[in-house]
Amino acid sequence: MRALVSVSNLRVSFATRQTSVEAVRGVSFQVREDSTLALVGESGSGKTVSAMSILRLLPENAVVDPASRVEYAGENLLTAGSARLRELRGREISAVFQEPMSSLNPVLTVGEQVAEVLRLHRQMGVRQALERAAELLAEVGIPEPRARLRAYPHELSGGQQQRVMIAIAIANEPKLLIADEPTTALDVTVQRQVLELIARLRERHRMSVLFISHDLGLVGELADDVVVMRDGIVRESGPVERIFHAPQDPYTRALLACRPRLDARPRRLPVIEDFMRGSPVTDTPLSRPAAGTPVVQAKHLRKEFRLRTGLFRSKSLVAVSDVSFDVARGRTVGLVGESGSGKTTVAMLAMRLLEATGGEARLDGTDLLQLTLARMMAFRRRIQIV
Repeated sequence: MRALVSVSNLRVSFATRQTSVEAVRGVSFQVREDSTLALVGESGSGKTVSAMSILRLLPENAVVDPASRVEYAGENLLTAGSARLRELRGREISAVFQEPMSSLNPVLTVGEQVAEVLRLHRQMGVRQALERAAELLAEVGIPEPRARLRAYPHELSGGQQQRVMIAIAIANEPKLLIADEPTTALDVTVQRQVLELIARLRERHRMSVLFISHDLGLVGELADDVVVMRDGIVRESGPVERIFHAPQDPYTRALLACRPRLDARPRRLPVIEDFMRGSPVTDTPLSRPAAGTPVVQAKHLRKEFRLRTGLFRSKSLVAVSDVSFDVARGRTVGLVGESGSGKTTVAMLAMRLLEATGGEARLDGTDLLQLTLARMMAFRRRIQIV
Protein backbone atom coordinates (compact mmCIF):
# COMPACT_ATOMS: atom_id res chain seq x y z
CA MET A 1 0.00 0.00 0.00
CA ARG A 2 1.41 3.38 -1.03
CA ALA A 3 2.36 6.10 1.41
CA LEU A 4 0.04 9.12 1.38
CA VAL A 5 2.33 11.25 3.57
CA SER A 6 6.00 10.59 4.32
CA VAL A 7 7.75 12.42 7.16
CA SER A 8 11.54 12.16 6.99
CA ASN A 9 14.15 13.30 9.52
CA LEU A 10 11.79 15.88 11.04
CA ARG A 11 13.53 18.18 13.49
CA VAL A 12 11.63 20.99 15.20
CA SER A 13 12.97 23.30 17.89
CA PHE A 14 11.46 26.24 19.72
CA ALA A 15 13.44 29.42 20.20
CA THR A 16 13.18 31.11 23.58
CA ARG A 17 14.83 34.29 24.84
CA GLN A 18 17.81 32.45 26.25
CA THR A 19 18.05 29.13 24.43
CA SER A 20 16.51 26.74 21.91
CA VAL A 21 14.56 23.63 22.89
CA GLU A 22 14.53 20.72 20.44
CA ALA A 23 11.07 19.15 20.67
CA VAL A 24 11.28 16.73 17.74
CA ARG A 25 14.58 15.05 16.90
CA GLY A 26 14.87 13.20 13.61
CA VAL A 27 11.39 11.70 13.47
CA SER A 28 10.38 9.64 10.41
CA PHE A 29 7.12 7.82 9.65
CA GLN A 30 4.63 7.17 6.85
CA VAL A 31 0.85 7.40 6.74
CA ARG A 32 -0.35 4.78 4.26
CA GLU A 33 -3.33 5.29 2.00
CA ASP A 34 -6.68 4.15 3.44
CA SER A 35 -5.22 3.29 6.85
CA THR A 36 -4.86 4.68 10.37
CA LEU A 37 -1.47 5.50 11.91
CA ALA A 38 -1.33 6.25 15.63
CA LEU A 39 1.33 8.46 17.23
CA VAL A 40 1.61 7.30 20.84
CA GLY A 41 3.52 8.68 23.80
CA GLU A 42 3.37 10.63 27.02
CA SER A 43 2.63 14.34 27.19
CA GLY A 44 5.61 16.24 25.83
CA SER A 45 6.85 13.39 23.65
CA GLY A 46 6.49 15.43 20.45
CA LYS A 47 3.37 13.77 19.01
CA THR A 48 1.36 16.91 18.32
CA VAL A 49 4.34 18.93 17.06
CA SER A 50 5.16 16.14 14.61
CA ALA A 51 1.58 15.96 13.33
CA MET A 52 1.03 19.72 13.14
CA SER A 53 4.25 20.05 11.13
CA ILE A 54 2.40 18.34 8.26
CA LEU A 55 -0.01 21.28 8.04
CA ARG A 56 2.63 23.80 9.18
CA LEU A 57 0.39 24.77 12.11
CA LEU A 58 3.27 25.54 14.48
CA PRO A 59 3.87 28.53 16.77
CA GLU A 60 5.83 31.47 15.41
CA ASN A 61 8.90 30.56 17.48
CA ALA A 62 9.10 27.08 15.92
CA VAL A 63 12.17 26.40 13.80
CA VAL A 64 12.08 23.46 11.36
CA ASP A 65 15.42 22.05 10.21
CA PRO A 66 15.95 22.68 6.46
CA ALA A 67 16.88 19.01 5.97
CA SER A 68 13.45 17.86 7.21
CA ARG A 69 10.88 16.69 4.68
CA VAL A 70 7.11 16.16 4.73
CA GLU A 71 6.17 14.74 1.34
CA TYR A 72 2.59 14.72 0.10
CA ALA A 73 1.86 13.78 -3.53
CA GLY A 74 5.53 14.30 -4.37
CA GLU A 75 5.62 17.78 -2.82
CA ASN A 76 7.60 18.88 0.26
CA LEU A 77 5.00 20.71 2.35
CA LEU A 78 7.70 22.28 4.51
CA THR A 79 8.75 24.46 1.56
CA ALA A 80 5.26 25.04 0.11
CA GLY A 81 4.01 28.61 -0.15
CA SER A 82 1.22 30.11 1.95
CA ALA A 83 -1.31 30.01 -0.93
CA ARG A 84 -0.65 26.32 -1.52
CA LEU A 85 -1.05 25.52 2.20
CA ARG A 86 -4.37 27.40 2.35
CA GLU A 87 -5.51 25.32 -0.62
CA LEU A 88 -4.56 22.06 1.12
CA ARG A 89 -5.82 22.82 4.63
CA GLY A 90 -9.42 21.81 5.05
CA ARG A 91 -9.67 20.37 1.54
CA GLU A 92 -7.10 17.57 1.24
CA ILE A 93 -5.73 17.52 4.80
CA SER A 94 -7.96 18.33 7.79
CA ALA A 95 -7.55 18.27 11.55
CA VAL A 96 -9.70 17.70 14.64
CA PHE A 97 -8.32 18.98 17.95
CA GLN A 98 -8.70 18.15 21.64
CA GLU A 99 -10.96 20.98 22.76
CA PRO A 100 -13.80 21.72 20.32
CA MET A 101 -14.78 24.91 22.18
CA SER A 102 -11.28 26.26 21.53
CA SER A 103 -11.71 25.61 17.81
CA LEU A 104 -15.34 26.58 17.23
CA ASN A 105 -16.23 30.27 16.93
CA PRO A 106 -18.63 31.15 19.78
CA VAL A 107 -20.34 33.99 17.87
CA LEU A 108 -21.15 32.02 14.70
CA THR A 109 -23.85 29.38 14.41
CA VAL A 110 -22.95 25.76 13.75
CA GLY A 111 -24.41 26.01 10.26
CA GLU A 112 -22.31 29.07 9.39
CA GLN A 113 -19.12 27.34 10.51
CA VAL A 114 -19.74 24.10 8.61
CA ALA A 115 -20.86 26.02 5.52
CA GLU A 116 -17.81 28.28 5.63
CA VAL A 117 -15.34 25.55 4.67
CA LEU A 118 -17.62 24.46 1.79
CA ARG A 119 -17.96 27.98 0.45
CA LEU A 120 -14.22 28.58 0.75
CA HIS A 121 -13.01 25.44 -1.04
CA ARG A 122 -15.95 24.53 -3.28
CA GLN A 123 -17.35 27.99 -4.07
CA MET A 124 -20.86 26.91 -3.06
CA GLY A 125 -23.66 29.41 -2.61
CA VAL A 126 -25.04 30.09 0.87
CA ARG A 127 -28.17 27.97 0.46
CA GLN A 128 -26.34 25.05 -1.14
CA ALA A 129 -23.64 25.12 1.54
CA LEU A 130 -26.22 25.08 4.35
CA GLU A 131 -28.03 22.16 2.71
CA ARG A 132 -24.76 20.23 2.56
CA ALA A 133 -23.97 21.28 6.15
CA ALA A 134 -27.24 19.70 7.33
CA GLU A 135 -26.32 16.48 5.50
CA LEU A 136 -22.90 16.46 7.18
CA LEU A 137 -24.40 16.97 10.65
CA ALA A 138 -26.73 14.05 9.99
CA GLU A 139 -23.77 11.94 8.81
CA VAL A 140 -21.85 12.52 12.04
CA GLY A 141 -24.90 11.58 14.13
CA ILE A 142 -26.23 14.91 15.40
CA PRO A 143 -30.00 14.69 16.04
CA GLU A 144 -32.30 17.20 14.32
CA PRO A 145 -29.49 18.46 12.06
CA ARG A 146 -31.50 21.22 10.39
CA ALA A 147 -32.48 22.69 13.75
CA ARG A 148 -28.87 22.46 14.94
CA LEU A 149 -27.71 24.61 12.04
CA ARG A 150 -29.10 27.59 13.96
CA ALA A 151 -27.52 26.58 17.29
CA TYR A 152 -24.41 28.17 18.77
CA PRO A 153 -21.53 25.97 20.04
CA HIS A 154 -22.31 26.59 23.73
CA GLU A 155 -25.80 25.17 23.19
CA LEU A 156 -24.37 21.75 22.31
CA SER A 157 -22.90 19.06 24.55
CA GLY A 158 -19.18 18.29 24.43
CA GLY A 159 -19.77 15.21 22.29
CA GLN A 160 -21.94 17.16 19.86
CA GLN A 161 -19.33 19.93 19.62
CA GLN A 162 -16.71 17.36 18.68
CA ARG A 163 -19.07 15.89 16.08
CA VAL A 164 -19.44 19.36 14.57
CA MET A 165 -15.64 19.62 14.36
CA ILE A 166 -15.54 16.24 12.60
CA ALA A 167 -18.26 17.40 10.18
CA ILE A 168 -16.18 20.47 9.33
CA ALA A 169 -13.06 18.31 8.91
CA ILE A 170 -14.69 15.82 6.50
CA ALA A 171 -16.79 18.38 4.61
CA ASN A 172 -14.48 18.40 1.60
CA GLU A 173 -13.72 14.67 1.77
CA PRO A 174 -10.01 15.05 2.66
CA LYS A 175 -7.44 12.39 1.93
CA LEU A 176 -5.91 12.73 5.42
CA LEU A 177 -7.62 13.46 8.74
CA ILE A 178 -5.34 14.41 11.65
CA ALA A 179 -7.11 13.62 14.94
CA ASP A 180 -5.20 15.17 17.85
CA GLU A 181 -6.53 13.38 20.97
CA PRO A 182 -10.12 14.15 19.90
CA THR A 183 -11.75 12.32 22.83
CA THR A 184 -9.63 13.54 25.76
CA ALA A 185 -12.28 15.96 27.08
CA LEU A 186 -15.20 13.53 26.63
CA ASP A 187 -16.67 10.93 28.95
CA VAL A 188 -16.15 7.24 28.26
CA THR A 189 -19.41 6.49 26.44
CA VAL A 190 -19.12 9.58 24.21
CA GLN A 191 -15.46 8.67 23.55
CA ARG A 192 -16.62 5.33 22.20
CA GLN A 193 -19.21 6.96 19.96
CA VAL A 194 -16.72 9.47 18.51
CA LEU A 195 -14.09 6.79 17.85
CA GLU A 196 -16.61 4.54 16.13
CA LEU A 197 -17.70 7.54 14.07
CA ILE A 198 -14.11 8.26 12.94
CA ALA A 199 -13.63 4.58 12.02
CA ARG A 200 -16.87 4.51 10.00
CA LEU A 201 -16.05 7.76 8.20
CA ARG A 202 -12.54 6.55 7.37
CA GLU A 203 -13.96 3.43 5.77
CA ARG A 204 -16.81 5.24 4.02
CA HIS A 205 -14.67 8.03 2.56
CA ARG A 206 -11.56 5.84 2.14
CA MET A 207 -9.34 8.44 3.78
CA SER A 208 -6.26 8.01 5.94
CA VAL A 209 -6.19 8.99 9.62
CA LEU A 210 -3.25 10.18 11.73
CA PHE A 211 -4.46 9.53 15.26
CA ILE A 212 -2.59 11.12 18.18
CA SER A 213 -3.14 9.63 21.61
CA HIS A 214 -1.62 8.59 24.92
CA ASP A 215 -4.41 6.03 25.46
CA LEU A 216 -3.16 2.63 24.30
CA GLY A 217 -6.60 1.09 24.69
CA LEU A 218 -8.00 3.42 22.04
CA VAL A 219 -5.00 2.91 19.78
CA GLY A 220 -5.34 -0.87 19.87
CA GLU A 221 -8.90 -0.66 18.58
CA LEU A 222 -8.47 2.04 15.94
CA ALA A 223 -4.98 1.90 14.44
CA ASP A 224 -3.39 -0.21 11.72
CA ASP A 225 0.15 1.03 12.44
CA VAL A 226 1.72 2.57 15.55
CA VAL A 227 4.64 4.94 16.14
CA VAL A 228 5.80 5.15 19.77
CA MET A 229 7.51 8.43 20.71
CA ARG A 230 9.40 9.67 23.74
CA ASP A 231 11.34 12.90 24.23
CA GLY A 232 10.98 13.82 20.56
CA ILE A 233 12.38 10.50 19.29
CA VAL A 234 10.69 7.49 17.68
CA ARG A 235 11.34 4.57 20.01
CA GLU A 236 9.49 1.93 18.02
CA SER A 237 7.12 1.60 15.07
CA GLY A 238 5.28 -1.18 13.29
CA PRO A 239 1.91 -2.88 12.80
CA VAL A 240 -0.42 -2.57 15.78
CA GLU A 241 -0.52 -6.35 16.40
CA ARG A 242 3.27 -6.59 16.75
CA ILE A 243 3.57 -3.47 18.90
CA PHE A 244 0.94 -4.76 21.33
CA HIS A 245 1.90 -8.43 21.44
CA ALA A 246 5.66 -8.41 20.81
CA PRO A 247 7.07 -4.95 21.66
CA GLN A 248 10.83 -4.67 21.18
CA ASP A 249 11.71 -1.41 22.92
CA PRO A 250 11.82 -1.26 26.75
CA TYR A 251 9.84 2.00 26.70
CA THR A 252 7.05 0.43 24.64
CA ARG A 253 6.90 -2.50 27.05
CA ALA A 254 6.75 -0.09 29.99
CA LEU A 255 4.00 1.95 28.34
CA LEU A 256 1.91 -1.19 27.84
CA ALA A 257 2.60 -2.45 31.36
CA CYS A 258 1.39 0.81 32.90
CA ARG A 259 -2.18 0.28 31.83
CA PRO A 260 -4.29 0.04 35.03
CA ARG A 261 -5.67 -3.40 35.79
CA LEU A 262 -9.26 -3.91 36.85
CA ASP A 263 -8.44 -7.04 38.89
CA ALA A 264 -5.93 -5.37 41.26
CA ARG A 265 -5.92 -2.45 43.71
CA PRO A 266 -2.23 -1.65 44.35
CA ARG A 267 -1.05 0.86 46.92
CA ARG A 268 -0.21 3.16 44.02
CA LEU A 269 -0.52 2.97 40.25
CA PRO A 270 2.70 2.02 38.44
CA VAL A 271 4.50 4.63 36.35
CA ILE A 272 6.78 4.16 33.37
CA GLU A 273 9.97 4.71 35.37
CA ASP A 274 9.11 1.73 37.58
CA PHE A 275 9.32 -0.62 34.59
CA MET A 276 12.26 1.17 32.96
CA ARG A 277 14.24 0.63 36.18
CA GLY A 278 13.06 -2.97 36.39
CA SER A 279 11.27 -2.47 39.72
CA PRO A 280 7.52 -2.70 39.05
CA VAL A 281 5.06 -1.87 41.81
CA THR A 282 4.09 -4.86 43.94
CA ASP A 283 0.50 -6.04 44.06
CA THR A 284 0.27 -5.42 47.82
CA PRO A 285 -3.30 -4.18 48.17
CA LEU A 286 -4.06 -0.80 49.65
CA SER A 287 -5.40 -1.18 53.17
CA ARG A 288 -8.56 0.77 53.78
CA PRO A 289 -10.12 1.67 57.12
CA ALA A 290 -13.39 0.02 58.02
CA ALA A 291 -16.46 2.06 57.23
CA GLY A 292 -17.54 4.03 60.27
CA THR A 293 -19.80 6.96 61.00
CA PRO A 294 -20.42 8.97 57.82
CA VAL A 295 -18.64 12.31 57.56
CA VAL A 296 -20.82 13.41 54.64
CA GLN A 297 -24.45 12.42 54.20
CA ALA A 298 -26.60 13.37 51.23
CA LYS A 299 -30.29 12.55 51.58
CA HIS A 300 -32.87 12.89 48.80
CA LEU A 301 -31.05 15.78 47.11
CA ARG A 302 -33.04 17.49 44.39
CA LYS A 303 -32.22 20.37 42.07
CA GLU A 304 -34.51 22.06 39.57
CA PHE A 305 -33.50 24.83 37.17
CA ARG A 306 -36.01 27.26 35.68
CA LEU A 307 -35.46 27.79 31.96
CA ARG A 308 -37.04 30.76 30.21
CA THR A 309 -38.89 29.67 27.06
CA GLY A 310 -40.53 32.97 26.20
CA LEU A 311 -41.18 36.48 27.42
CA PHE A 312 -43.58 35.32 30.13
CA ARG A 313 -43.02 31.58 29.97
CA SER A 314 -40.57 29.19 31.59
CA LYS A 315 -40.20 25.50 32.26
CA SER A 316 -38.60 23.41 34.98
CA LEU A 317 -35.59 21.18 34.29
CA VAL A 318 -34.90 18.54 36.95
CA ALA A 319 -31.11 18.09 37.01
CA VAL A 320 -30.93 15.97 40.20
CA SER A 321 -33.75 13.88 41.64
CA ASP A 322 -33.70 11.98 44.95
CA VAL A 323 -29.94 11.33 45.28
CA SER A 324 -28.66 9.87 48.55
CA PHE A 325 -25.21 8.58 49.62
CA ASP A 326 -22.80 8.51 52.57
CA VAL A 327 -19.04 9.13 52.70
CA ALA A 328 -17.22 7.59 55.68
CA ARG A 329 -13.95 8.98 57.03
CA GLY A 330 -10.94 7.65 55.11
CA ARG A 331 -13.09 6.20 52.33
CA THR A 332 -13.61 7.22 48.70
CA VAL A 333 -16.98 7.31 46.97
CA GLY A 334 -17.11 7.60 43.19
CA LEU A 335 -19.93 9.41 41.41
CA VAL A 336 -19.99 7.94 37.91
CA GLY A 337 -22.15 8.78 34.92
CA GLU A 338 -22.28 10.26 31.46
CA SER A 339 -22.06 13.97 30.69
CA GLY A 340 -25.26 15.64 31.86
CA SER A 341 -26.11 12.91 34.38
CA GLY A 342 -25.88 15.32 37.33
CA LYS A 343 -22.56 14.27 38.91
CA THR A 344 -21.09 17.76 39.24
CA THR A 345 -24.43 19.24 40.31
CA VAL A 346 -24.65 16.70 43.15
CA ALA A 347 -21.15 17.62 44.34
CA MET A 348 -22.00 21.32 44.22
CA LEU A 349 -25.19 20.71 46.18
CA ALA A 350 -23.31 18.71 48.83
CA MET A 351 -20.93 21.67 49.27
CA ARG A 352 -23.79 24.16 49.04
CA LEU A 353 -22.16 25.90 46.11
CA LEU A 354 -25.59 25.51 44.52
CA GLU A 355 -28.82 25.96 46.46
CA ALA A 356 -30.77 22.71 46.54
CA THR A 357 -34.46 22.53 45.72
CA GLY A 358 -34.89 19.84 48.35
CA GLY A 359 -33.12 17.28 50.52
CA GLU A 360 -30.29 17.37 53.07
CA ALA A 361 -26.51 17.73 52.82
CA ARG A 362 -24.91 16.94 56.20
CA LEU A 363 -21.29 17.40 57.32
CA ASP A 364 -20.60 15.70 60.65
CA GLY A 365 -24.32 15.74 61.34
CA THR A 366 -24.93 19.42 60.52
CA ASP A 367 -27.32 20.06 57.64
CA LEU A 368 -25.49 22.66 55.56
CA LEU A 369 -28.62 23.53 53.62
CA GLN A 370 -30.25 24.93 56.78
CA LEU A 371 -27.37 27.20 57.82
CA THR A 372 -27.33 30.95 57.39
CA LEU A 373 -24.65 32.28 55.04
CA ALA A 374 -22.67 33.61 58.02
CA ARG A 375 -22.64 30.20 59.76
CA MET A 376 -21.88 28.47 56.46
CA MET A 377 -18.61 30.41 56.14
CA ALA A 378 -17.16 28.48 59.08
CA PHE A 379 -17.68 25.20 57.17
CA ARG A 380 -16.14 26.39 53.91
CA ARG A 381 -12.56 25.72 55.06
CA ARG A 382 -13.48 22.11 55.83
CA ILE A 383 -14.68 21.31 52.31
CA GLN A 384 -12.46 21.83 49.26
CA ILE A 385 -12.99 21.19 45.57
CA VAL A 386 -10.59 20.63 42.66
